[in-house]
Amino acid sequence: AAYRRMKVGGKQEGLAGIVMGKSAEELMPVLARAPAPLQLLPAPNYTSNAHGMAWFSVEKGNADGSDLVLPQKGDPFGEIYLNKTLWWRLYESDIIDKEESISRENWLAYFNLMEKPVRKFISSLNVAGYHPNTYAFYGHTKPSDGSVKWHVTSITYPKDMHDSDKTIPNNYREVPLPFNRSRLYELKASNSAG
Repeated sequence: AAYRRMKVGGKQEGLAGIVMGKSAEELMPVLARAPAPLQLLPAPNYTSNAHGMAWFSVEKGNADGSDLVLPQKGDPFGEIYLNKTLWWRLYESDIIDKEESISRENWLAYFNLMEKPVRKFISSLNVAGYHPNTYAFYGHTKPSDGSVKWHVTSITYPKDMHDSDKTIPNNYREVPLPFNRSRLYELKASNSAG
C-alpha cells in the first residue's frame, strides 16, 4: 500500500484516503518527509506469493515489450525507491516544485531519509527479525496490495467532450514514447494478501 499511496494518493480508499491525500500531489510530499510510512515499504526479502514472485511490475516495461518485474536483484532501494529517472520511480521530487534547485533539495532530503532511518530500519528487521512478542493484525474482508502492477490501458471520452476537459484519473500515468507517441498506464493492486 505504501508504493500505491505514494504514486497515486488515497482517493480509491474512500473518505479516509481522501483525508490522507487523494492524489500523489497531496500525499507524496508528506510521505517523502516521514520515515514511518516509508518504513512500511516492502523489504528486500519480500515476495508477493509463495512462488517467490517479485511484488512490482510494469506491463510491457522492458525494451523488448515483455513485462518488467522488480526487484530483480533483491534491492528495492536501488531498483525502485531511489530510482531518480524512470517514470514509475517511487518519488518525484518535482511533483509540486518545478524549480530545478528546489527539486534537487527535495531529492537530497528524500535520499538521506531513505538511506539512513528507512533502509537502516528495514535492514535491521531483515537481520534480527521481529521481537518474539510481536502481534500481527490480519483482516480478510478488505483486499490488500500483495503486489502492484502498472497495466497498459486506454480511456474513452464522450464524443462531445472538449479536449481541455479530458483529464486522466489520478491512478493513471501517461508515459511518453518515441516518435511523439505515448502509452497510458493504470496502477492496480493485486487485491491479495500482502
